[in-house]
Amino acid sequence: MAADPASRAAFIGAAVKVARENGFDGLDVAWRFPAAAVEMAEFGFLVAEWRAAVPRGFLLTATVYFSNHVFDAPFAGVDYPSEAVARSLDWVNVMAFGLRPPGAANATAFDAPLYDRASHYSASYGVVSWLDAGVPASKVVMGIPLYGRSWFLRNKANNGVGAPVVAAGPKQRGSNATGAMSYAEVQWLAATATRGSRAVITAYDNASVASYVSVGDVWVAFDGVAVVAEKLAFAARCGLLGYFLWPVNYDDANLTVSRRASQVWTQTKISPEFKNVTGGARQTQAPVQRPPALQSPAPTTAPMSSSSSFSRLSWRMLDVRLHLGALLLLILIKGGGVAGGAAPEPPTQARITASLPKFLILLFLCYYDETFLCLKQSLALVHADVDDGKVIFVPWMERVNS
Repeated sequence: MAADPASRAAFIGAAVKVARENGFDGLDVAWRFPAAAVEMAEFGFLVAEWRAAVPRGFLLTATVYFSNHVFDAPFAGVDYPSEAVARSLDWVNVMAFGLRPPGAANATAFDAPLYDRASHYSASYGVVSWLDAGVPASKVVMGIPLYGRSWFLRNKANNGVGAPVVAAGPKQRGSNATGAMSYAEVQWLAATATRGSRAVITAYDNASVASYVSVGDVWVAFDGVAVVAEKLAFAARCGLLGYFLWPVNYDDANLTVSRRASQVWTQTKISPEFKNVTGGARQTQAPVQRPPALQSPAPTTAPMSSSSSFSRLSWRMLDVRLHLGALLLLILIKGGGVAGGAAPEPPTQARITASLPKFLILLFLCYYDETFLCLKQSLALVHADVDDGKVIFVPWMERVNS
């Protein structure tokens, strides 16, 4: 289809027609995956022509390989047309899972590690490869699996990463496939084994940011809640548009992962630690040994050499706080009249004198308490972004720093 201009036009027209008739907001192109350089070029033609054919505001996205470069393609030089992708698509859904290295066919291995010290088969490498190829972070969505990859161990006593396996794991009702379990089934496996007094080994790999569970001769690599939280922190550090969970029906009845992921993402995006960070995580060379949450963020400014108490502040931050102090003084003066407006306002000099103690106290708090900065709780100095009916409150300080 993609090789012929007429076929592309017919396909695009039919797809857009279906989307409009059903009230869809847009369409996602899930071509998994172009396997040759010529197919990648045709993919670029397809998305460019698709964009030209749809009305303004119609969303067009694509589900893509975990990396901008397809490692396991039968031919060399299979790279996505990043320029066409960045120009024509609203975002790309990066499938950062199914990353089992080719050499691990007969041994246990993580399916979606955030980091990998031995290879580039990791979620972090894949995401960063898209950023390095020129796709804006604001157009990258990171995929997180809600399935587990299971295996039968050769020896249940040898149950770590890299342990020999004999076959794909048992077929489950939910996944309906051998070697795959839904998150709900992974939790059920561990819970029933515990109730039956069977040994359950659950491990979190700090270096890879991945987890697994071993019950008898069954070994399952999966993304637990802790792994998902670390991945979302990484995505926030990179300034990504967001994340997606796949497949969503694999969560448990309480939507444990989905709900927790939403909470973590919201908290992470508004945390001062992640303000104005775009592309802050890079793994094009050696993989990182520790997850982001265990690393101290790099300072944004060098400390001042003065030995006074003001050595804690950069000149830029001090300037911001002085401006904030002026703003607070203005607010206090403006609000210094008698309640209800029944009595005339005192002279300006008298109002300044009356407000000065409050001003000094507030300025002192602004300087010595980072969490009090901008007084966003008491003064509600926030900026509201309205997007598709959702109001997102962004701390005023973020606007200052930007």
